[in-house]
Amino acid sequence: MWFPGRPPPPSNRRQANLGDAARELASLLHLEEELRRSGRPTETDKRSPYPPNPYNGPKGAGGRKSSVSPAPKSKNTFISSLISLFTGGLVHESRHNLQLRGLVVLLISKAAGPSSMNASCQNYDMVSGIYSCQRSLAEITELIHTALLVHRGIVNLSELQSSDGPLKDMQFGNKIAILSGDFLLANACNGLALLQNTKVVELLASALMDLVQGVYHENSTSAKENHITEDIGISTWKEQTFLSHGALLAKSCQAAMELAKHDADVQDMAFQYGKHMAMSHKINSDLQPFIKEKTSDSITFNLNSAPVVLHQEFLGRDLWIKQIREAQEKGRLDYAKLRETIKAGKGVTSAIDLCRYHGNKALEALESFPPSEARSALENIVFAVTRFS
Repeated sequence: MWFPGRPPPPSNRRQANLGDAARELASLLHLEEELRRSGRPTETDKRSPYPPNPYNGPKGAGGRKSSVSPAPKSKNTFISSLISLFTGGLVHESRHNLQLRGLVVLLISKAAGPSSMNASCQNYDMVSGIYSCQRSLAEITELIHTALLVHRGIVNLSELQSSDGPLKDMQFGNKIAILSGDFLLANACNGLALLQNTKVVELLASALMDLVQGVYHENSTSAKENHITEDIGISTWKEQTFLSHGALLAKSCQAAMELAKHDADVQDMAFQYGKHMAMSHKINSDLQPFIKEKTSDSITFNLNSAPVVLHQEFLGRDLWIKQIREAQEKGRLDYAKLRETIKAGKGVTSAIDLCRYHGNKALEALESFPPSEARSALENIVFAVTRFS
């Protein structure tokens, strides 16, 4: 089938912390209002060598005077604070990976440099080899990614148990997650419009559509016991994973090349790097519960992750379902027992090989860029996500 199985439900205890997050958000909103009235620059504004919005100055994209009224400087500070608040532990992703997408967009922009075939880019401001519009694109990419993470933190109230906390807190947390995610997306859409490039808007809009479609596939499953995982092969898994984890980075890298007016070949290489690097990163993340030396018995893992899908593919559907049932005790799945069963098969080693395959594809795409420190940094990112020793 097309749909993968249901991933482990998000931690309701983590979602309960959104009540505290809401109070912090109220404080941030109050602070923003005070800053707007006073007109004082924030500490973030003082430290940053770049304006909060490259199009709020006297010139917009293409060197023309912008017709958009300058936003208060504190606005971007508020957005940054909002991102930091949610990504500091309230969303389902390691804080060490949170700025990866924006960083890659900046690095690949610097690695490609300005286009030698088109002089129209000279109207853009360039700082440290990166156009201001490309810097804005990196911020937009992070906004979209963070908004999705916040939205995915919404709790299914029908599945709550008494130990998860008061229902009112969960309801309030859901409202905050929805509103905050929508706020970030609205700012991302505004930033895209200011870029004044219809192809870039189309690329990022299609990436957002892919993200939504990918998340839908992840969460669409039957509640029956024998459908705890879906019968999918690794090729289908890769298609779904690209939608939910690879499309945004791949298309953002391509959009960065479009903003610098690079030709279609360079854009395709940037797309390929973003795609394969994201796939390699996702497989590395899926492998962590199986390769860590010290893993708690209480740690769960996604039953539709790369090692598990490959394990099922080698083993066969019937034997896999049998192993799942053998690992169940009193209606609950013993993840520690199932983990050891999977590690004894070929799924983990095959997933490591697949991770390195995508890493090599990403490195091949980088060969079309001239040697530079930025290119070396992109290569080092690939080396980091494909190292398992």
